[in-house]
Amino acid sequence: MNTVPMLPATNTHRNRHKKIVDMLTATLPNLAMILLGIAFLTTLLSSLHGIRAARTAANLSDDAASGYLYNTPDATDLVLDHGWEGHDFTKSSVPKVVEFYDPMCGACQAFKSNYVEVARKVAASKKPGGVEFYGVSCQLHRDLCNRYGGTAVPRIFAFANGGHKPEEGVEVPKGAGTIYFLSARLTKALRTAEEIAVDAEKLLSAEGRSGGVVEAATAGEATSERRRRLDESGDGDDDDNEAESGDDEVDSYEW
Repeated sequence: MNTVPMLPATNTHRNRHKKIVDMLTATLPNLAMILLGIAFLTTLLSSLHGIRAARTAANLSDDAASGYLYNTPDATDLVLDHGWEGHDFTKSSVPKVVEFYDPMCGACQAFKSNYVEVARKVAASKKPGGVEFYGVSCQLHRDLCNRYGGTAVPRIFAFANGGHKPEEGVEVPKGAGTIYFLSARLTKALRTAEEIAVDAEKLLSAEGRSGGVVEAATAGEATSERRRRLDESGDGDDDDNEAESGDDEVDSYEW
């Protein structure tokens, strides 16, 4: 019996094998590219997620910061924003000036640069660390602002003896908010009882009258005496003189 030749079948098998190898060889680069693409997309999505998280955190930080006026580089060295980076005027025991403001208030925004310059001027007249200036955002600390006089801003209080309670301070009229006149009023408001007594004695001596007011200006009477003298028109810093200075008046605002 004749044997059927196997060569054609072998050739067919080899051809199929070669086709499979060729197909795999052609497919592997594409598969590698697909895998690289998947890895790239995974990395990209991870990066986008990180960027989104960072932006969210930044937006939250900006939202928190937007409630303040004096947390900017031009102000932080002179005016401390209550609540910003742990600043708290109620824990300070040194003489201080506190402005209550609303960051959305146009009058408060316009007054900001003047208040910073007033802080610079008054602080320069004192020994280092002798007085601190604060700002309190009524948008963030409503209860605190209500405790110190309600909803009208800006409002300024001076605490000559280092206290912080409303009854321990005196409200200082902002007037037109000019640097010179407001600095003069705050300098008066920050006097101690002894300084008030000395100034009163000098005033009486200048008028040729006998003394005796020194004993009257006791620590208990210091606040009322300070209020009275803030309302006086002496020393050339009365409201009429301020109005004549040519500076526009900064109105108050109800928050």
